[in-house]
Amino acid sequence: KLMRQLGKDARTPIVELAHQAGTTADLAARRLKRLEQSGAIQNHILVLDNPVLSQSHYKVLIRLQSGEKKRRDELTAFCRTHPNIIYNVRTFGPWEFEIDLEVPDAEAFRTIMRQLKKTFSDIIRDYSYVLIHRVHKYNFCPGSPEERTS
Repeated sequence: KLMRQLGKDARTPIVELAHQAGTTADLAARRLKRLEQSGAIQNHILVLDNPVLSQSHYKVLIRLQSGEKKRRDELTAFCRTHPNIIYNVRTFGPWEFEIDLEVPDAEAFRTIMRQLKKTFSDIIRDYSYVLIHRVHKYNFCPGSPEERTS
């Protein structure tokens, strides 16, 4: 209940979270701390209004060739340390890897993609990308199907 409410509004005061979960504020705070310490809550993200900052947000879906695990781990490490890559995840399905980038312009995006393709040409089969004009909200903890449609 705590995580679903945080997914709806991460700025909900702890007292309100506790009330909605049917518990005390102290207990809710301890549960959230325990969720963070256990890794269930891994991080908190800030969703920027990219147009206001004169930035562009791109989502890149990458199809990988079968390759050694070491190279895939190196790709992940590259993404985690690149200053313009704000999110990366391995996925199931036709696209095995997904990254989000925030860049000042299309040329900066192309430069990063050329670097990625050159460095990891042995494991990147192909990719597709989408320019995202506005991110309204990320919610990595959706509720029940009824909650998602309301």
